[in-house]
Amino acid sequence: MGKVVATVQVNGNEVYLVKEDDHYFIYWGEAKQEGKASIELLTPKGRKPTKSSAYKKFLQAVDVAQYLKFERL
Repeated sequence: MGKVVATVQVNGNEVYLVKEDDHYFIYWGEAKQEGKASIELLTPKGRKPTKSSAYKKFLQAVDVAQYLKFERL
């Protein structure tokens, strides 16, 4: 895992925004869970997003985490 840019805990779920080199990833899962699911953030054309775009997608993931309960994969 690269540099953790932001982290939020919502209803027992953790959501992380991580930057590795020039790539942004969102990791999510239960707070005490070791292996978290992840997704690389890309634009619709498959390019790397800007910093502000990555933050917006992270905030959207945090909003969704309020309604979803992540279970072990």
